[in-house]
Amino acid sequence: MTRVTMYWNNICVLHRGEVALLENMRKELLEDGIDLDIHYFGLGYPYHMSDYLRLPESPLPDILVSADLEVFEDERIYSRIRGDLHPALSWFPQKKGESVPTVIRDEGMLPYLIIPLVFYASAPNADRSLSVGRIARESLSVAFGGINNSAGKSVVKRVWSEYGKDAADTLFGNALVTGMPVEAFNSVVKGVRPVALCPSLFALGGMDGTAFVPSDGAVAVPSYIAARKTIGEDVAKRIMERLESPAFLDFYRERGHLVTTLEGTAEEEWLSRQDGGFAIASWDWIGGTSPEEFYTFYSEHIPSADRHF
Repeated sequence: MTRVTMYWNNICVLHRGEVALLENMRKELLEDGIDLDIHYFGLGYPYHMSDYLRLPESPLPDILVSADLEVFEDERIYSRIRGDLHPALSWFPQKKGESVPTVIRDEGMLPYLIIPLVFYASAPNADRSLSVGRIARESLSVAFGGINNSAGKSVVKRVWSEYGKDAADTLFGNALVTGMPVEAFNSVVKGVRPVALCPSLFALGGMDGTAFVPSDGAVAVPSYIAARKTIGEDVAKRIMERLESPAFLDFYRERGHLVTTLEGTAEEEWLSRQDGGFAIASWDWIGGTSPEEFYTFYSEHIPSADRHF
């Protein structure tokens, strides 16, 4: 029996369904001689994965599945695993469409899912030419959320990397930044803000408003799978193949309006009818901006944010 440790911090609002799928997968793997020990992180657990991996003595897993992007984007964390990752990106062909190439980064990071952050507006005739760049440069009245998770940070990183630090600074001028993404969505429902940048899962569930993709691209919040060479290639592939199975990918697309990255999987229907594609902070920008600089800037504007500098 081969014992494999997996850390999981993926789609929190779908977590109950994730656990059910993972438990079935774990039982199937036992029949193949793989004992998969799953440790969960994120909302409802003591740690986000990145916070746990920041602890100097925290043990490393064999496999990570994480939408907590600081695991990969904070060099102080990613440097712990980068040197011994299997080249999983080459094992599973990625879609050429749906702007999936936007989220391809390092060969050890296999894109799994993409959470699209899109606009939700209270007015049925909302200006569909609205862009993320415009709300930043003009400091428009908008809400976005996820202060201490990847959603909020990804918005700021997207603006800073594409439009400059001054635009990121201006973004906060008239923005409501909420603790969680659903609170940004609710700020539109309650009339507190006219428009929110929030996950498509919430935007498409709105009853009276309008959901649309920013003209310069939905902000992509991807999750990645990474496998360390502490386990063999064959074992890592067998586990990843199950994570990439229709049971998992159909669940995410149907329940969360998420984009699956595996070539040959179905498109997310609503997004396929929209213009704009995806946008994300470039890998070069991530590598050239120290986490200390980012977190200093971020916490200056959001005093309640966790301070990691």
